[in-house]
Amino acid sequence: MQPAQPVEFFMTAGAKFLKLPEEYVVQALAIIAETSEEDFSLSSRSRRTKCAAATYITLMLNIKHRNQRDVADAFDTTEVSVRSVYSQMLESYLRLHPE
Repeated sequence: MQPAQPVEFFMTAGAKFLKLPEEYVVQALAIIAETSEEDFSLSSRSRRTKCAAATYITLMLNIKHRNQRDVADAFDTTEVSVRSVYSQMLESYLRLHPE
């Protein structure tokens, strides 16, 4: 059995695939940290899917369009998983940042 990979590993790999700037990676990692603290049920989600969802939110916040399939492929997860975690994570993020 291999040890679990940290979120940063998946984020770095996915960001390279999508050719994202470092600031987007930092922003996505912050979204994961904030929303996981605010909504405990997110902690049971896979690291890959959380990275994909946070990346998708980051891209939306920075007005950079990528479809969910591209993001899901970059993190080796499914669109359905990204959509599910994205909606839950976005709801949590908007509670923390109502502006």
